[in-house]
Amino acid sequence: VYFSECSDRYPAESLQVGNFSETHYVVALRTCPSEMGFPIRRRRTYTAGLNKQTCVWVGPSEPDDMDLEFQTLFHRTMELTGDALFVADDKQILSWVLDRTAKRKSQSRLPDNFGTKMDTYFHTLVPQGGVQRKSLYDPLRNHDGGLAGAFLCDMEQNPHMGTVPGPIVPPLNSHSDIYSYESQRFAISCEYLAMQGVDSNSKVSGGRGVSTFARIFNTSGEADVRRLAGNGIHVAVFAAWFLYVMGNTVRRETMSIEAPLLATEEPTVDMDDELANTSSAASAAFPDVSGVATPSSTTPSSLAVVGIPACEVLLVD
Repeated sequence: VYFSECSDRYPAESLQVGNFSETHYVVALRTCPSEMGFPIRRRRTYTAGLNKQTCVWVGPSEPDDMDLEFQTLFHRTMELTGDALFVADDKQILSWVLDRTAKRKSQSRLPDNFGTKMDTYFHTLVPQGGVQRKSLYDPLRNHDGGLAGAFLCDMEQNPHMGTVPGPIVPPLNSHSDIYSYESQRFAISCEYLAMQGVDSNSKVSGGRGVSTFARIFNTSGEADVRRLAGNGIHVAVFAAWFLYVMGNTVRRETMSIEAPLLATEEPTVDMDDELANTSSAASAAFPDVSGVATPSSTTPSSLAVVGIPACEVLLVD
């Protein structure tokens, strides 16, 4: 079984379903984290191809039926805004500010005793083009923001030019620079991982604990993490797709039934003896105990069908 993920405009029906039809049974789905309750837009095409020699698809055969079943199982109402993923602590945020302004050689322009709210020194964190872009986003907050004021945008892109601002995180690319008006700051490295479903912070991981991947990625530079997040797959959405596909996939087996050996000649049966034997067997199996017939605990069987293997879920080859 193979899995792939690509843009929502990827023509899976022609490039995979059609091209691989002789060797693989291909299923495709288009979904978004926001449809599953995660506050980020990232609509993608998910596919899986089952090798016809080794696997059998037992799920819905029609794409619309499969979409409906997946929605019923995994889609959830959106309850959060993108600010729920802004989980870094003050120490992490201030360290990020010092690192960014040092790279821009604008650290000297930071205000004294600057805090985590970046709106007061926004101009020290971005080039002049970024300041101008923010002026384009400012008037959109009242119209496109959430009821409680949540409004997130990508300061690397102009409004509605490949990205959609609003109360949840806009689609990420390899150089996104996400800014929250409600939190009044930019997202930092560990938060880009959280946007892609990685347990990068105890505030989003709960009892699962912080992911080992997060510890590795946190040793990388911010640009590398943003690139990885922008090119990555949303962990929870892919996990749901993987679970759905494997739950509807069984290994192809060759069924065999061992037939009982056929007698070479018909046995001769004396009907009087047969009736007598049947009566004796019935009396033994159902003895009369105080007028109540009690069936025997065991009933012999004269024919057993064997050799039908149990189906098992096939893991990824």
